[in-house]
Amino acid sequence: MTAVLTIGGIAGTVLSIVFSRIFYKKKLKKDQQGLLVLWSLLSLLLPVIGFLFGWLMVRRFRSRSDDAFMSGYSSYITNKVYNFENLRASLAEDRRLLNAGSHSTENAWVMKNLLLHMSNEENNHHEILIKKGLNHPDKEAVHYAATITNVLQDRLTERIRDLNKKKAPEHPEVYIQLMAAYEEFLSSELISSGIREMAEYEYEALLREAEALYKENHVYTESLGLFLFEKNREEGERILSRLFDKNPDSSKVLWGWLQVSYKNGHWKAVFELAGKLGDHRDFQTFPDKQQEIIQYLGGSRR
Repeated sequence: MTAVLTIGGIAGTVLSIVFSRIFYKKKLKKDQQGLLVLWSLLSLLLPVIGFLFGWLMVRRFRSRSDDAFMSGYSSYITNKVYNFENLRASLAEDRRLLNAGSHSTENAWVMKNLLLHMSNEENNHHEILIKKGLNHPDKEAVHYAATITNVLQDRLTERIRDLNKKKAPEHPEVYIQLMAAYEEFLSSELISSGIREMAEYEYEALLREAEALYKENHVYTESLGLFLFEKNREEGERILSRLFDKNPDSSKVLWGWLQVSYKNGHWKAVFELAGKLGDHRDFQTFPDKQQEIIQYLGGSRR
């Protein structure tokens, strides 16, 4: 009987060591790896039962750690505490831990380093990298990505708030800047539906106000037509039709009328408009996705 227990204890210890090295060693911090030692001791002293108890203990600890992370992460984002010094210190520690055989760790460090450098950027055009960060297997990389997302969005929100305070009929340049800030904010795919809905409401109100104040400047009517075509197709189409008759050389009007023609299945007009836009002096001002659509429909990429 004693021999059986001894063999069982040794087998349990070996299994616990193998399991801990393969599945858990990299997932627990250095100051938490005493759990793995305790698991090995329990397996030695209490064969089978000790092994199972130790395994459940480690699993439960990991689960509680994940819950604690999500709770802290939620509080961090809600309260908008952007402690970049802590992030940089953590990043430096990650760099020291890198080694030639740690490919996944290196990838996580590179991702976090890229995201952290984005905190110094002045624009909000980092959708692809942020999305990769938000879906990264490393939890800290996700944390970095969410933090940078909030920082970039808060900068634009603050800019919109400041411009709204300066807005006055005698300062037409502020309306132009404010319109551009709203358009940049709404171009993000990372803002929530609730925030987007409120921003769209404010943007439409701004365009209608500016259109009434500066009737000679068609830029507000053009932007309103494009915006409404997505929300209120009939009104948007009426505005764009009127603009197309008055100012058929405007790049915004051409783009808007291309969308109208596409929705209505007027393919000859679609291809003609795409050709005009492809040769237009303002073609490079369009976002990359719109440039690709114009080039494809215009024949340069078909």
